[in-house]
Amino acid sequence: MSNVRKILCENLHPEEWTQDGLSPLNKFIVTAILFSIFAAILETEPEIRNQFSSGFFLINIVFAVLFSIEYAVRLWAMGESEAYSGIAGRIKYVFTWSSAVDLIATLALWCDVLFQIESSLAVMIRLVRVVRLIGLARKSKWAGAIGLLGQAVIARKRELILSFGVAGVVLLISATLLFLAEGSNHPEAFGS
Repeated sequence: MSNVRKILCENLHPEEWTQDGLSPLNKFIVTAILFSIFAAILETEPEIRNQFSSGFFLINIVFAVLFSIEYAVRLWAMGESEAYSGIAGRIKYVFTWSSAVDLIATLALWCDVLFQIESSLAVMIRLVRVVRLIGLARKSKWAGAIGLLGQAVIARKRELILSFGVAGVVLLISATLLFLAEGSNHPEAFGS
Protein backbone atom coordinates (compact mmCIF):
# COMPACT_ATOMS: atom_id res chain seq x y z
CA MET A 1 0.00 0.00 0.00
CA SER A 2 2.90 2.34 0.73
CA ASN A 3 4.09 1.89 -2.87
CA VAL A 4 0.72 3.04 -4.22
CA ARG A 5 0.76 6.00 -1.85
CA LYS A 6 4.27 6.91 -2.98
CA ILE A 7 3.26 6.82 -6.67
CA LEU A 8 0.18 8.92 -5.94
CA CYS A 9 2.23 11.41 -3.94
CA GLU A 10 4.70 11.79 -6.81
CA ASN A 11 1.86 12.28 -9.29
CA LEU A 12 -0.28 14.61 -7.17
CA HIS A 13 2.30 16.82 -5.45
CA PRO A 14 4.16 18.94 -8.04
CA GLU A 15 7.23 19.26 -5.79
CA GLU A 16 7.57 15.46 -5.67
CA TRP A 17 7.32 15.03 -9.47
CA THR A 18 10.89 14.65 -10.73
CA GLN A 19 10.23 14.99 -14.46
CA ASP A 20 9.65 18.21 -16.40
CA GLY A 21 6.14 19.60 -16.47
CA LEU A 22 3.08 18.23 -14.76
CA SER A 23 2.39 14.58 -14.07
CA PRO A 24 -0.30 12.90 -16.20
CA LEU A 25 -2.59 12.81 -13.17
CA ASN A 26 -2.17 16.55 -12.56
CA LYS A 27 -2.81 17.18 -16.27
CA PHE A 28 -6.10 15.30 -15.89
CA ILE A 29 -6.95 17.36 -12.80
CA VAL A 30 -6.17 20.62 -14.64
CA THR A 31 -8.44 19.50 -17.49
CA ALA A 32 -11.23 18.66 -15.02
CA ILE A 33 -10.82 22.06 -13.33
CA LEU A 34 -11.03 23.82 -16.70
CA PHE A 35 -14.18 21.88 -17.64
CA SER A 36 -15.78 22.63 -14.25
CA ILE A 37 -15.00 26.33 -14.67
CA PHE A 38 -16.46 26.28 -18.19
CA ALA A 39 -19.62 24.59 -16.87
CA ALA A 40 -19.89 27.13 -14.03
CA ILE A 41 -19.61 29.99 -16.52
CA LEU A 42 -22.24 28.46 -18.83
CA GLU A 43 -24.52 27.93 -15.85
CA THR A 44 -24.59 31.68 -15.17
CA GLU A 45 -26.49 32.24 -18.44
CA PRO A 46 -30.19 31.97 -17.45
CA GLU A 47 -31.44 30.58 -20.79
CA ILE A 48 -28.81 27.83 -20.86
CA ARG A 49 -29.26 27.05 -17.14
CA ASN A 50 -33.05 26.76 -17.49
CA GLN A 51 -32.85 24.58 -20.60
CA PHE A 52 -30.22 22.20 -19.20
CA SER A 53 -30.83 22.44 -15.43
CA SER A 54 -30.79 18.67 -14.87
CA GLY A 55 -27.62 18.37 -16.96
CA PHE A 56 -25.87 21.04 -14.90
CA PHE A 57 -27.03 19.33 -11.71
CA LEU A 58 -25.54 16.03 -12.90
CA ILE A 59 -22.30 17.74 -14.01
CA ASN A 60 -22.01 19.41 -10.60
CA ILE A 61 -22.48 16.06 -8.84
CA VAL A 62 -19.80 14.44 -11.03
CA PHE A 63 -17.32 17.26 -10.36
CA ALA A 64 -18.15 17.33 -6.63
CA VAL A 65 -17.48 13.59 -6.34
CA LEU A 66 -14.35 13.79 -8.52
CA PHE A 67 -12.83 16.71 -6.61
CA SER A 68 -13.76 15.15 -3.24
CA ILE A 69 -12.01 11.91 -4.19
CA GLU A 70 -9.03 13.88 -5.51
CA TYR A 71 -8.79 15.86 -2.25
CA ALA A 72 -9.06 12.76 -0.06
CA VAL A 73 -6.48 10.83 -2.11
CA ARG A 74 -4.15 13.84 -2.15
CA LEU A 75 -4.47 14.18 1.64
CA TRP A 76 -3.73 10.47 2.09
CA ALA A 77 -0.84 10.45 -0.38
CA MET A 78 0.87 13.51 1.14
CA GLY A 79 1.94 11.26 4.01
CA GLU A 80 4.76 10.06 1.72
CA SER A 81 6.19 13.56 1.44
CA GLU A 82 8.75 14.39 4.11
CA ALA A 83 7.15 17.76 4.64
CA TYR A 84 3.73 16.25 5.39
CA SER A 85 4.41 12.86 6.99
CA GLY A 86 2.45 11.75 10.03
CA ILE A 87 -0.72 13.21 11.48
CA ALA A 88 0.90 16.58 12.22
CA GLY A 89 2.17 16.75 8.64
CA ARG A 90 -1.27 16.05 7.22
CA ILE A 91 -2.79 18.74 9.41
CA LYS A 92 -0.04 21.06 8.19
CA TYR A 93 -0.97 20.14 4.59
CA VAL A 94 -4.68 20.88 5.17
CA PHE A 95 -3.71 24.45 6.06
CA THR A 96 -1.51 25.04 2.99
CA TRP A 97 -2.77 27.54 0.45
CA SER A 98 -3.44 25.01 -2.32
CA SER A 99 -5.19 22.56 0.00
CA ALA A 100 -7.39 25.29 1.48
CA VAL A 101 -8.35 26.50 -2.02
CA ASP A 102 -9.23 22.94 -3.06
CA LEU A 103 -11.28 22.34 0.08
CA ILE A 104 -13.20 25.64 -0.18
CA ALA A 105 -13.98 25.12 -3.87
CA THR A 106 -15.07 21.51 -3.32
CA LEU A 107 -17.28 22.42 -0.35
CA ALA A 108 -18.84 25.25 -2.41
CA LEU A 109 -19.60 22.76 -5.16
CA TRP A 110 -21.24 20.39 -2.64
CA CYS A 111 -23.28 23.30 -1.22
CA ASP A 112 -24.46 24.05 -4.74
CA VAL A 113 -25.40 20.39 -5.31
CA LEU A 114 -27.10 19.87 -1.95
CA PHE A 115 -28.81 23.24 -1.48
CA GLN A 116 -29.24 24.37 -5.13
CA ILE A 117 -27.66 27.75 -4.40
CA GLU A 118 -28.16 30.10 -7.35
CA SER A 119 -26.08 33.05 -6.23
CA SER A 120 -23.17 34.72 -7.90
CA LEU A 121 -21.22 34.19 -4.66
CA ALA A 122 -21.51 30.41 -5.05
CA VAL A 123 -20.21 30.61 -8.62
CA MET A 124 -17.34 32.86 -7.53
CA ILE A 125 -16.36 30.46 -4.76
CA ARG A 126 -16.38 27.56 -7.24
CA LEU A 127 -14.18 29.55 -9.59
CA VAL A 128 -11.62 29.81 -6.79
CA ARG A 129 -10.12 26.62 -8.25
CA VAL A 130 -8.56 28.86 -10.91
CA VAL A 131 -6.11 29.83 -8.18
CA ARG A 132 -5.15 26.16 -7.91
CA LEU A 133 -4.20 26.19 -11.59
CA ILE A 134 -1.68 28.92 -10.85
CA GLY A 135 0.02 26.70 -8.30
CA LEU A 136 0.19 23.80 -10.75
CA ALA A 137 1.46 26.12 -13.50
CA ARG A 138 4.75 26.52 -11.62
CA LYS A 139 5.73 23.01 -12.69
CA SER A 140 4.37 23.21 -16.24
CA LYS A 141 6.38 23.80 -19.38
CA TRP A 142 5.03 27.37 -19.42
CA ALA A 143 6.54 28.23 -16.04
CA GLY A 144 9.41 30.15 -17.66
CA ALA A 145 7.03 32.22 -19.76
CA ILE A 146 4.86 32.93 -16.73
CA GLY A 147 7.97 34.07 -14.85
CA LEU A 148 8.95 36.40 -17.70
CA LEU A 149 5.44 37.84 -17.79
CA GLY A 150 5.59 38.46 -14.05
CA GLN A 151 8.95 40.20 -14.39
CA ALA A 152 7.58 42.40 -17.19
CA VAL A 153 4.57 43.38 -15.08
CA ILE A 154 6.81 44.24 -12.11
CA ALA A 155 9.20 46.22 -14.31
CA ARG A 156 6.32 48.31 -15.74
CA LYS A 157 4.07 48.50 -12.69
CA ARG A 158 3.93 52.32 -12.65
CA GLU A 159 2.86 52.47 -16.28
CA LEU A 160 0.28 49.75 -15.70
CA ILE A 161 -1.14 51.49 -12.63
CA LEU A 162 -1.39 54.73 -14.60
CA SER A 163 -3.11 52.91 -17.49
CA PHE A 164 -5.63 51.28 -15.15
CA GLY A 165 -6.24 54.64 -13.48
CA VAL A 166 -6.88 56.39 -16.80
CA ALA A 167 -9.12 53.52 -17.95
CA GLY A 168 -11.08 53.76 -14.69
CA VAL A 169 -11.59 57.51 -15.09
CA VAL A 170 -12.70 57.08 -18.73
CA LEU A 171 -15.10 54.32 -17.66
CA LEU A 172 -16.53 56.45 -14.86
CA ILE A 173 -17.00 59.50 -17.12
CA SER A 174 -18.61 57.49 -19.94
CA ALA A 175 -20.90 55.65 -17.49
CA THR A 176 -21.93 58.99 -15.96
CA LEU A 177 -22.64 60.48 -19.39
CA LEU A 178 -24.66 57.41 -20.36
CA PHE A 179 -26.61 57.65 -17.10
CA LEU A 180 -27.34 61.33 -17.70
CA ALA A 181 -28.39 60.71 -21.31
CA GLU A 182 -30.48 57.55 -20.81
CA GLY A 183 -31.22 57.33 -17.05
CA SER A 184 -34.57 59.11 -17.12
CA ASN A 185 -35.73 57.32 -20.31
CA HIS A 186 -34.73 53.79 -19.17
CA PRO A 187 -34.56 53.74 -15.36
CA GLU A 188 -34.64 49.91 -15.25
CA ALA A 189 -31.43 49.67 -17.29
CA PHE A 190 -29.69 52.85 -16.13
CA GLY A 191 -31.13 53.34 -12.67
CA SER A 192 -27.86 54.18 -10.99
